[in-house]
Amino acid sequence: MNGTVKLAPRHPPATWGRMTMCEAMGASHAFLEQPGGLRLLLRGQSLDDLVAEGGRALGDRLCGQARRGPFGPWIDVEVHATGQKAVLADWLNRLLYLAGRDRWAPVQCQVLTSTKDGLRARVRGVALGDRPCLGKALIGPKSFRTRGGRGLQAEVILQPPRARSRHRAGPRKHAAGTKGH
Repeated sequence: MNGTVKLAPRHPPATWGRMTMCEAMGASHAFLEQPGGLRLLLRGQSLDDLVAEGGRALGDRLCGQARRGPFGPWIDVEVHATGQKAVLADWLNRLLYLAGRDRWAPVQCQVLTSTKDGLRARVRGVALGDRPCLGKALIGPKSFRTRGGRGLQAEVILQPPRARSRHRAGPRKHAAGTKGH
C-alpha cells in the first residue's frame, strides 16, 4: 500500500422539492403531475411544518399567475378537525377556498398554535391576475404517515375544480302516481 486512502465517489444530494434531503431535514415539498389531478408531497418534522410548507407549496404553484407587487396584509385562519390528517386537509382546502374567492396566493404562513384537533395560523400573499384553477385537496387513508421517527410525510391529491355546467339542474320533482285515476 502506498498510504493513500481511496474515498467513495460523492453522489449529489437527492432533492425533494426545493430543499435538500438530509438527516436534519426541514420541511419540503414536491409536485408530481398525474392524470386527472396533481399530487403534492409534503415532508416535515411536525404537523406545524406540514401546514406551513403546504401553504408555501400552494403559493409557489399559484404564483405563476401572481401580479408583481407587495405582500398583502396578514390574515388569521383557524381550522378545527379531528386528527392531524384532517387538520392538514382542512387547512389546505381553506387556503384553496381563499385563493379562489380573493384571487390570491399565499406566500408566507406562520402557525401560531396547533393541536391534534385544530390550528390557528396567519398567512399573507400576493394578488393573482386570474382565478386559480386548483380544486380540492384530498389526503388518502394511508397517505399521512410518520417516517421512522424522522418526522411526517403527507401525499395530497389536488383535484381539478369541477367543470361548471351551463345548465343548472334544479331538484327533480316526481309526480305522485295514483291508481285508477
